Amino acid sequence: MLTNSRTGTNQGGAPKLRGRIVAAILVAGATLVCFGGGVASASNVTGPATRATADRAFGLPYDGAMRYEKCAPQRLTKAKLQLNQPLGPVLVEKIARCLDLDKSLVFTSQQYREFITGGGRLGDKAEAETMDASVKILTNTIGNPYFAKNSRGRVEPVVLASYGLYVQRVDKDTPDSTPYKITPLLMSPANASAPPLKFNQEIGPDGYFAQWCHRNGATKSLKMLRRSAYTSEVAWSLRAQHQTGVDELATFPKTGEMVGMSMVPSLWNINFTLIYTLNPKLAAKMPAFWAPIPTAVAAAIVASPNGQVLYSDYAKYLQEGVK
Repeated sequence: MLTNSRTGTNQGGAPKLRGRIVAAILVAGATLVCFGGGVASASNVTGPATRATADRAFGLPYDGAMRYEKCAPQRLTKAKLQLNQPLGPVLVEKIARCLDLDKSLVFTSQQYREFITGGGRLGDKAEAETMDASVKILTNTIGNPYFAKNSRGRVEPVVLASYGLYVQRVDKDTPDSTPYKITPLLMSPANASAPPLKFNQEIGPDGYFAQWCHRNGATKSLKMLRRSAYTSEVAWSLRAQHQTGVDELATFPKTGEMVGMSMVPSLWNINFTLIYTLNPKLAAKMPAFWAPIPTAVAAAIVASPNGQVLYSDYAKYLQEGVK
């Protein structure tokens, strides 16, 4: 079983709070989150320390609320058929109902277009670009690839969502531009330098997302989000982030395999509720199964002082499914 080389403890061990801003993907960045008159904080979450191990159970706090744990992806069993496969239009609606979401209350097509482009009343293009990048990272499944250099120096499509990993995006439309000359870094989407961190700080009650909703007639969508699994999962995800090292990987206790934090139930459920609220078609591109990161790749990320490694050094493991 892999351990965190900087703490000497297993990823599934006792919490170790750190004095840093947690990098929970698309989740409120403060130490407590208020919704309406209620407060959800990392300190007032209670529950058993562990649960019966299943193909989606990482233990608390990673699994989040027991009510919603069943909504998250299970470990794949057939890599060739299931690795990086998207949810699709049927399963996405079943999960939406499981997480207490109502399709009739999501953003309208116009609201989504305005939000994602920084339009609407007092829209912000920089915030919109961050949100757009975050969604693309979390929906990097088959049919929705990134492009980066492999170990042979060739640009290839990259699909990593089931692993809970992220590689710096390269624009496929400009193959002669500077980005193609840069070797991208591979990391967890929860890494402190990944785009979701900034949006993470803007999703709270007084953040940009809520303000945009109030200014652009999307308050029903905001209320629906806050009534969904999102609110109860926030505190769990904050605890999970405090417990994880800078590598932002979690260990599956049953086998000792590792996966990026974006694929543990509490964070995956939060990401789903947010993306579904914006656009159910985008949520349908989220990964249907989680996959263990190849051992050599996980070990390198854990050993890295910043949780980042050169993608070109490990592309063969990820693209070929080598263990």
